Amino acid sequence: ATDDSCEVYLLVPACREELHRRMLRLPRGSRVNHWPGMLDVCEKVSFCRAIRQCALLCPRLDEYVPPTWILPDEIGTVLAMLDEATRSGVGHRAFIVKPEYGLQGHGIF
Repeated sequence: ATDDSCEVYLLVPACREELHRRMLRLPRGSRVNHWPGMLDVCEKVSFCRAIRQCALLCPRLDEYVPPTWILPDEIGTVLAMLDEATRSGVGHRAFIVKPEYGLQGHGIF
């Protein structure tokens, strides 16, 4: 609807400015189930970047989040780590590689 008479809105997709304008007009007590930027944390690369930012404020987060690298941007770091593991004879190590836009296990190797 183009007016404010609706009680339920489904906005997919909406530009940020339009979404912000509509959110400012919501009546008191309204509820929103998706926030702008929410989909970013559902994508692997965006989520990794967000966690890295949070870890700067909460270093203990590293205890719960496994080491993660963004490929191909950080391929040099990953290769150096693999070389070091081979030289030091650390033993078998497992790595999970997930494509950014894969889902339900597709593309994992």
